[in-house]
Amino acid sequence: MEEQVVDFDLTPYMTPHYNEEESLVSQFEKLLQRISALENNMRFKELKKVLERLGYEMKGPSSGSSHMTFRKKGHMPITIPVHDPIKRVYVEKVKEIVEGESEDENS
Repeated sequence: MEEQVVDFDLTPYMTPHYNEEESLVSQFEKLLQRISALENNMRFKELKKVLERLGYEMKGPSSGSSHMTFRKKGHMPITIPVHDPIKRVYVEKVKEIVEGESEDENS
C-alpha cells in the first residue's frame, strides 16, 4: 500500500511572531505616558519598575516604615510610600526624574 501525503498550508493557523523585547519596550513606554499624564491610579510597583529601569536601586526601611527609598549615584534620592494608588505628588516627582533622564540622554 502506498502512503498518501497530504500537503496543506498551516500559515493561517499560526500565531504571529511574539517579540518579548518589543513587548517590554511598549509596556515601559505606556508606563511613561501614564506618568506624563499624571494619572491618579498609578501603583507603587509601576513607579518602582520605571525607576529601576532608569538605574535607581530600591532600599527598604530598617524598621517598620512603609516608605521605600530609590537611589542612583549622582542623583537625589526619592522616597515613595508603598500604597496603592500612589498620591499625585509622588507621580509628579517620578515624572521630573523621567524628564531629567531624557534631557541627560539628549545632551
